Amino acid sequence: MIENWFPYNIGVVSNPNHKDYSDKCVKRCEEIKKSFTKRGGEHWVSTVYNTSTIEYELKDDKIFKDLVDWVQKQVQTYSNTLEMKLNNKNYIPKLDGAWFNYYEKGDFQEYHSHPSVLSCIYYLKANKNGAKTIFKPKTYETHKIEYGSDLRPAGRCTYTPEPGKLLIFRGFMDHCVEQKTDDNERITLALNYD
Repeated sequence: MIENWFPYNIGVVSNPNHKDYSDKCVKRCEEIKKSFTKRGGEHWVSTVYNTSTIEYELKDDKIFKDLVDWVQKQVQTYSNTLEMKLNNKNYIPKLDGAWFNYYEKGDFQEYHSHPSVLSCIYYLKANKNGAKTIFKPKTYETHKIEYGSDLRPAGRCTYTPEPGKLLIFRGFMDHCVEQKTDDNERITLALNYD
């Protein structure tokens, strides 16, 4: 399913095989967090632990391979469905980087965007009543993409964190995460495609 917001499209896909690899991926995130105590994203206002700028690349970790491959298929389907073109050629998404975010009580993520054509958020572990992901409109684009469809609604949108849910969106879209107030773990994967 693709939901149309602001005039941009957010892909929402539930992974039917999430339970097949969620436990091993969560365990791997916990191991990495213990091994790499320095967090990425030190320039952020928030203090959420992440691996975005440390010496670890999630896309190369064999524990995440099946999940990353599944996300790649969903991103390609999203691109094909929207008939995305970059420089008058069919857009073929290529994974550029991937990391995880490990939210503890009190953590949040301020509004930000990614320097990529497409980005994804995958809810690896989360409480459905926990901190939501929020998107807001932006007034400019970093990569001009043409679409075969023209559905253009507007407004701010919010997504509940459901384990196995994947969000696919244009990288320049501003998004944030509410402050986490519960004691349950919230682990998301982030992937950028150029």
